[in-house]
Amino acid sequence: MKYLQTQNSAFVILLTYISTRVFGQKPAPLCTFTNHKTSQSEMNKRLQPLLGRVFETREKESLYTYNIGICVNVDPQKKFGENVGVVQIADKAPRHWVIGYYNNSQLIEGTDWLILEYLDGQKYGSHCGQEPRKARIMIKCDRNVKSGEETVKIIRQETDKTQDCYYLFEISSPDICFKGPYYNVLSGSQSMHIPQCLMFVIPVFVYFLHIIP
Repeated sequence: MKYLQTQNSAFVILLTYISTRVFGQKPAPLCTFTNHKTSQSEMNKRLQPLLGRVFETREKESLYTYNIGICVNVDPQKKFGENVGVVQIADKAPRHWVIGYYNNSQLIEGTDWLILEYLDGQKYGSHCGQEPRKARIMIKCDRNVKSGEETVKIIRQETDKTQDCYYLFEISSPDICFKGPYYNVLSGSQSMHIPQCLMFVIPVFVYFLHIIP
């Protein structure tokens, strides 16, 4: 009887441990797209390969470092606050500016690119009409980059405007490349799919069959 009680106790401990491991897991990071009618899960779907990643970059000869999170807080300790998508950190003075929050996001989708936008950052002090800062993260298709080894770079800080200022970042990734049933024969604006090529080639071939004796 004592042996059975020991077994039962061990089972309860194991079950408690498993329950804690399963139900105590944090949910996957997600952006909140407040201005979109499409479901949140669908909006996050194309970002799935990069969700939860945190990148760091700095401009050449800059005094600032930028931390960029893809639908996740840029710092696990949340020392910059909750839902911080992009933060700018000064090298010398202990100061930082929140550029945008991922719980107020927008997404622009192209065939082989995405623009993830974080809104409602800290307001500018004396320029850009003192509007809130925002970050635009362009994620473009690049099959020469290995999945999981993506890096980010800052393209520009657009502040020479009276409004709609932004920080533009760029990430190249193979994971957002178009994965359709056909592949491109040519690149750039001249690209055509295989079925489209056949539409032109077959009539020409038939024509020559009729005129050649």
